[in-house]
Amino acid sequence: MQKVDWLAGSPISFSKATSPSELSKMVDAAGTDQVVFIRIGYAMNDGFDSLQVIESIEVANRALPLASKPKDPGTVRLQPQNLAYFAMVRVEVAMRNQAFHPLMENAQLWAANDGAAAKRAMNQAVAAAGGLTARTLQLSDQDIVRLASPTRLNYAYRGRSARIIESDANHYLLWLDQFIAIEWLK
Repeated sequence: MQKVDWLAGSPISFSKATSPSELSKMVDAAGTDQVVFIRIGYAMNDGFDSLQVIESIEVANRALPLASKPKDPGTVRLQPQNLAYFAMVRVEVAMRNQAFHPLMENAQLWAANDGAAAKRAMNQAVAAAGGLTARTLQLSDQDIVRLASPTRLNYAYRGRSARIIESDANHYLLWLDQFIAIEWLK
């Protein structure tokens, strides 16, 4: 996060806290007007042909919304409509030609050698997501308009039309109201 100018020098901590109440207590303890939360989840897709890492980026305000006086401020402060900022980043890492294998065969390929391929994919996806998170936090309104430009080539992504931002033999970077990276396992 040191690549994000407006976060440079801010303390960074890690937590397994997930409940709104726990996160709200972290906001209160931070001593700043806002706190950035980056939540990371991961899963295999339905066909076991790629490992997905999904990050949500949330900027929570210390101040509560004016119209609320809840018993537990976490129930209000961290609701999407009350966040100062919300974005998502998605990274998918796939084995080359894996989509052509049946589901069970795909699962066995990921699990082989004590899950070596899955571990490599996880490391690769988390590293890529970190770079995209920094990039997302630096986007201006003009950048978003440029990324969504209808003059960009389209890529069919899960039944929707995403804009191709960059591509080469090893990856695609797409824009569909969020950055989506599709990479081959290294």
